[in-house]
Amino acid sequence: MPEIINISYVDDVEFYLDAIKVLLEQKHVDFKDKTYCFKVKQYSDAKAFMHDINQAPNIIMLDILFKGDREIGHTLANYSKQQFPEAVIIMYSQLSDENIIKEYISLGVNYFIAKNTPVQNFSLSLLQCYYAYKQDITVKELKNNKHFKEIEAKIKKIIKSDIIDIFHVYGEPGTGKEQIIDVFKKNVKKVKFIRFNCALVESESMLGKLRDSLIASQGGWLLIDEIDSMNIEAQALLLRYIDTAKLDSNGTKVIKTKIVTVTNKNLKKYVEDNLFNNDLLQRISIFSIYVPPLRERNDELSQIIESIIEDITHSDKRYRITSEALQIFHKYDWRLGNIRELKNCILSMLENCENNLLDESIIPKYIRNSLNDEKNSSLNEVTLNIDLNKESYREIEDNLFVLFIKKIIRENKVKSLRGVVPYTDFKRSTLINRVDKLPPEKKKQIRDLLKIKIK
Repeated sequence: MPEIINISYVDDVEFYLDAIKVLLEQKHVDFKDKTYCFKVKQYSDAKAFMHDINQAPNIIMLDILFKGDREIGHTLANYSKQQFPEAVIIMYSQLSDENIIKEYISLGVNYFIAKNTPVQNFSLSLLQCYYAYKQDITVKELKNNKHFKEIEAKIKKIIKSDIIDIFHVYGEPGTGKEQIIDVFKKNVKKVKFIRFNCALVESESMLGKLRDSLIASQGGWLLIDEIDSMNIEAQALLLRYIDTAKLDSNGTKVIKTKIVTVTNKNLKKYVEDNLFNNDLLQRISIFSIYVPPLRERNDELSQIIESIIEDITHSDKRYRITSEALQIFHKYDWRLGNIRELKNCILSMLENCENNLLDESIIPKYIRNSLNDEKNSSLNEVTLNIDLNKESYREIEDNLFVLFIKKIIRENKVKSLRGVVPYTDFKRSTLINRVDKLPPEKKKQIRDLLKIKIK
């Protein structure tokens, strides 16, 4: 019997919905000594997809533009990532500009396929993408890594400790935090283990659900994922619980739960922006595990690439990667997704290579362009004249902020404030609020570059 791959496909164009369903369901596909078949569930409306509680997709395919509105594509990508964390998310769109690709990679999307891609190998491309993420190459390459073995030993020591009852795991998106959590889960099988994802909980109900999770995990472990999304009220409750083992100021003590917190954000920056409680950050950071980004693992990059290629291609094929392509990989910072972004890049190259040769010409354009931008910017340093006797601190800060935003707009040809976000450490709401606080003449400079209306 073939293995069934369930696909949820959301697109407001009936032609593509029908064509993809016919294309994928008409025949079985052999891949890696197994036979697969696709079952496609179609949604012509975004709300219908989001309200369908009966779906269990292995792959989610999403268009970006719905009736001219790009915001819906953003909403669907975020919803899919949060609601179906095990699914592979693929953007399938006619919009394939490099800035759009970067934007969606930063949201955590796994892959991007342009609608003008030839269809003859479409089924195989989907399977390669699905297999790459489902089999989790990150696990394979991490386990052969000295740093990972040190982390694994540290986790086992923490679990056995009678002193440590809270520790923090942090690292950039795509670095392998989920695999470290899996190692942790495998070593606490004999006690209760509950996972609480702050990003999946509405702000209004977070306080109550956090209290319920703390009670339910008494005597065991509570993993608090994406703690950066926890609201201030819930943070205060967690801080009280850590300090007193009480769930409210007048309550009785409960049996203590051991806590793991996880984030891919810079919580120190959140503290500076009054979005995170500094006392809570100090408590959870006493014992921390840092998962390094790909750019800090340059000595292992070739081995990681070989592992990815080996794991997602047919065993009877051997691929070669040129030294020029490797040089570009070593120079690029992989900030948008680390290993996840590298997988995405390798998959794209495998689809476009000839004679099994992966050279620099088929590296995604946005990667090559980003290196050219760095080279050009280093030759064109910007000088800002500041008169400390005439300008206030706020005026200096505004000038630097505007200069920073204008540089991003010019160098990356972005067309909206939302498009600026992937090139900064700002949340979208934080960036918009910062622009709103600018003096009118400063706003006008940004508005003129973007050619949009900023209130």
